[in-house]
Amino acid sequence: MKLLKLSFDPEIHEYRVNGKAIPSVTQLLGEFGLYDLSMIPKDRLEYKRILGTAAHLACQYLDDCCLDEDTLHPEVMPFVSAYKKFREITGFEPRHNELKMYSPKWKFAGTLDRQGLFEWKGKEVESIIDLKCVWQMYPSGGPQLEGYKILFEETQKIKIRGRFGLQLKPSGNYEVFEYSDRGDNTTFLSCLHLHHWKKNNNVRIKENDDITAYD
Repeated sequence: MKLLKLSFDPEIHEYRVNGKAIPSVTQLLGEFGLYDLSMIPKDRLEYKRILGTAAHLACQYLDDCCLDEDTLHPEVMPFVSAYKKFREITGFEPRHNELKMYSPKWKFAGTLDRQGLFEWKGKEVESIIDLKCVWQMYPSGGPQLEGYKILFEETQKIKIRGRFGLQLKPSGNYEVFEYSDRGDNTTFLSCLHLHHWKKNNNVRIKENDDITAYD
């Protein structure tokens, strides 16, 4: 069996397996218009991309117990405070943190923000949680998390029962959104099948420059 080597280029947000480019979860969402950021000025999108990347990295360092808060930019600190508050109030302890995954079955990749047991409505459930530093949450978060669920269950052999979006706010507060629509599976896989069909039939694949602002 051939060894699969997954790599990721953050500058162009591109995943490769053994040197071959493959679609990502957020690329698929953007390609088929599940979210549209075209009305937002490019400079604003770039600002949010940089801010979101910095906040994600700081939260990752926090979970890895190696965050030096004195080095944080003032604009990043509220998002980290919101994530700390979420963990303190809910008691959530991530089992996986920024986990990059590839599906040999479905031929796509993605990075899962957090996975672990999360108490929701009085029950602890195996969950995946996506961190968002956005001004509003989008319905496309459902298919996005379904993509991560497919990847995680295939690669880790653990059944996921809960999918949640965690909105980190510049006020230092947070809000949890549950995505429970079973149709998200069909929606995501439809995007994936159409992408592969277009590629196999030499149909131009739409480029989306805004995925990192949403991701």
